[in-house]
Amino acid sequence: MLPPREPVAYTETIADAAPLEQERIGDQIQEIQARDQRHFKMMTFFYNNYYMSKLMTYGTAIVAGICLLFIIRAGWNSTHPYVINIFVVVSASAILFGNLPGLFRYEDSIVNNKQLYLNYASLQNEVSSYLVTGQDIDGNPREMKYFINHIDKELSRLNRLPIGFERTRLLDYPTSYSSSQLDKGL
Repeated sequence: MLPPREPVAYTETIADAAPLEQERIGDQIQEIQARDQRHFKMMTFFYNNYYMSKLMTYGTAIVAGICLLFIIRAGWNSTHPYVINIFVVVSASAILFGNLPGLFRYEDSIVNNKQLYLNYASLQNEVSSYLVTGQDIDGNPREMKYFINHIDKELSRLNRLPIGFERTRLLDYPTSYSSSQLDKGL
């Protein structure tokens, strides 16, 4: 997948379009380009975080496993406290990094931002073709004011910020650790 193109100042316009129509289509083009770039950046951000979480999970799990081998070989009481501390910290880190992709729904965010990126790229191509041909995507001639309305509808339809978060993966701390449960001895 190619990164979005640099913003282009379109000078192609339909000759019989009013100045306000030309200005509006220019604004729409800038909006499409900005959203296209935003979703591409978000997609790459989530890709990077997803793979970094996976690598950190594997790395910390390997270090925890090595520390566990030392602890098992020497016994808990005979093992140097630094090894035990490292084991505890990297074990907790492995759990944390292992849960991040599910908690923040990286995979869903990647897929949704990729789809929006592709939709905006397609919309940008549609506008570019219209400015050259004066026809919509089906090859029908269209007045610019109707095409502007069509693009506004598409921009409105695509206007969302897909960032996932899985609330059910978090503990409900107020309920889990209320004073009544502490009084009962958990």
